[in-house]
Amino acid sequence: MSTAVDNVAGSAAAARALDGASKTSLGQDEFLRLMLAQLKNQDPLKPLEPTEFVTQLAQFSQVSGIKEMNDSLTALADSLAGSRVMDGAALVGRGVLAESDTLVLPEGGSAHGAVDVPAGASRVQLTIKDAAGQLVRSIELSPKAGAAGYSWDGLTNAGEMAEPGEYTVEALATIGGDTESLPVYAAGYIDSVSINRAAGTLTLNTSTLGSLDLADVREIF
Repeated sequence: MSTAVDNVAGSAAAARALDGASKTSLGQDEFLRLMLAQLKNQDPLKPLEPTEFVTQLAQFSQVSGIKEMNDSLTALADSLAGSRVMDGAALVGRGVLAESDTLVLPEGGSAHGAVDVPAGASRVQLTIKDAAGQLVRSIELSPKAGAAGYSWDGLTNAGEMAEPGEYTVEALATIGGDTESLPVYAAGYIDSVSINRAAGTLTLNTSTLGSLDLADVREIF
């Protein structure tokens, strides 16, 4: 009779221990204590099968191994992220070229960029407009196929100095009598770099082009 009572009490104690452990992470020591409690308080008439015991040990070993692997991968990812930042620090102060239809004219300065000119173009014109959509400046570019660089000195078509700020830039090419819009790239300078941890990529921060993913940069100069 006392044996049955002891078994019931022991099983209840093991259940309480298991319930407490399930509320937090189950470590190796806790797992072993629960296994010993289970063996000690098993029903003598229905003892734990050896295969069940081995299965539980294998499951714990597998879970423990996965956790250790995840910890190692996390540490490796953090290390690589730090390495990317150090490599990216060498880019601070360098110029970048990225696709953008916004051109920023600094105080007393100029704005630069490039246009992809397709083969067969007979004319390429760059237009710069203000926030109201009014034409500020037109610049003729070389129709030669390839990258055609442009530079705006801040002067309007009337020869006056434009106000510093953001302008919309567009490039139109004449090809076989048709007019086609071309990709326009603006130049900026890298002020700082940071890591996008969600994507694991390097972000280049500029004052004129905003934050750019390294994959979106056409050229670094």
